[in-house]
Amino acid sequence: MRYRLRFVVTAILLGSCSESTTASRMSLVETQEGPVQGQEEGEFYTFFGIPYAAPPIGPLRWKPPQPAAPWTDVLETVSPEVPIIEGAPAVIPVPKCPQSLAGGEVSAPFLGPVDEDCLYLNVVTPKEGSDLPVMVWIHGGGFVLGEGVQTDGGTSGTKLAETESVVVVSMNYRLGPFGFLAHAALTAESEQNASGNYGLMDQVAALRWVRENIRAFGGNPNNVTVFGESAGAFSTCALVTSPRAAGLFHRAILQSGSCERPWPTLAAAQVEGERFAELVGCDPATDVLGCMRGKPWEELHEAWAPDPADSGFIGYEVALIDLEGKYLQWTPTLDGSFFEEQSALSTANGTFNQVPLMIGFTREEGRLFGWLAEDDSVGAGVDITEENYPDFVAYLLGGNASLARDAIADQYPPDNFADPGDAFSAVTGDVIFRCPSLAQAASASTYVPTYVYEFRYPDADFALDEVPLLPSLDRSQFEGWSDGAFHSADIQYVFGVPMLPSESEFVSGSVDEQLWRTIRGYWARFARTGDPNGDGAEPWPLFDRTDPEFLVLDKEVETARDGPIAACAFWEGTDYLVPSF
Repeated sequence: MRYRLRFVVTAILLGSCSESTTASRMSLVETQEGPVQGQEEGEFYTFFGIPYAAPPIGPLRWKPPQPAAPWTDVLETVSPEVPIIEGAPAVIPVPKCPQSLAGGEVSAPFLGPVDEDCLYLNVVTPKEGSDLPVMVWIHGGGFVLGEGVQTDGGTSGTKLAETESVVVVSMNYRLGPFGFLAHAALTAESEQNASGNYGLMDQVAALRWVRENIRAFGGNPNNVTVFGESAGAFSTCALVTSPRAAGLFHRAILQSGSCERPWPTLAAAQVEGERFAELVGCDPATDVLGCMRGKPWEELHEAWAPDPADSGFIGYEVALIDLEGKYLQWTPTLDGSFFEEQSALSTANGTFNQVPLMIGFTREEGRLFGWLAEDDSVGAGVDITEENYPDFVAYLLGGNASLARDAIADQYPPDNFADPGDAFSAVTGDVIFRCPSLAQAASASTYVPTYVYEFRYPDADFALDEVPLLPSLDRSQFEGWSDGAFHSADIQYVFGVPMLPSESEFVSGSVDEQLWRTIRGYWARFARTGDPNGDGAEPWPLFDRTDPEFLVLDKEVETARDGPIAACAFWEGTDYLVPSF
């Protein structure tokens, strides 16, 4: 990433350094790598695009992240830019890592730059205050797409920092094969005798940067909360259960993700890596690593990303519908180094990084994946019928047709839903998200304070609605079951930015605005103290595996013992948790 560099005299830099530890700070900050110029916006500063590691290119491709090269001139961070597409949201031009979002020339100006040189993080901090709580956001996207600031700034944290006096950090990390390729040749060259998990190593490197630098931005390095949604929650859980991340954070929030599902083994991941090497045309009998490292990242991307004709505008195959095993899967793996044992075992036996936890999910977690499976304008256009529905369920369960039949007969008969696609969405939500999250909460609560929530608000905006020049989902197929509290619906109420690109804030006095105030309050209080309670909010009880009670986030906030507790009772004692491949 290129920045404008400008010279400043030593006196200005020294003055900036001394001011950074006082209650009122300047927009010029001295980091351990060099001086960084932020951008002033109202009552806060933004620092979008600070390198936290060296570009993972050339010989550093598929290597653990290396330190960023220091600089002496001032590194000037970026500001949002007016997009090329009229009516689209502004783009924050921090390069996102190569990913499988399709769209070609249509989407490029809407999404901003993409480059393998992408290991940048972002800091948003109030102008006033010191030793503020630090909240480090890890984005989702199935480990194949996404970015720290969500293109238009929806997860940049500006509103959260301003309203709750916290410092918000987000980062990009390597995705797909760039971040999670395991291969026997990579394992052989590694000092740890392991490969894969480079994207998780990036996250650890970003947390180390926070520990070393965040005080200059007004943050307290001894009060760091890691939080993320979907793949970001799976990542957060990975950090909670990996010795590599020990001591780098003090609380964790998992939104729609856990690590009860076993990570694939290194051996299985290496088989996927061999398939990838073949796809990019690198002969295993020759210097396969030299071949793969010598190719432009665009060529590797072309071999990895699914054909948009097969998977729609979204452009990445949803693993939940890949019955033929057509596409490679990219996920953290049990490599023996980043993870010394399965994360579920670490949680059960107490050998994880013991910090207070907040674990939650949405009521209709699987709805988004039902949309992506069945909609032919943005998704794969798969027709889930009563005939093939059992095959889809069996696929979710690692091919366990017997368990699939029992589940359909007991809890998920298609006659109980609007159509088989809705039934599949319900199974997906429980098997992938709700039930593993409850299982992890039950294990973790033995050792650390644990709080569980379910987001039930059914009227949240969705990002693909009303986007100029982009296709929108056809929701008519789900008429009769409402849109539901779909996967990722809760993110906008943490950051205060509606998903609809045409809206920059919630309508004053609306249910949405009140929900944003409520949720941000819980999250910020948890970040400050490890306890989300206080400020007159509905009391949130600790989770107790013997008497499980959780918080319901809806138009009315209340506690409950129903819903997912009853639904997940069926899966207890079954072998429903299987690796991704």
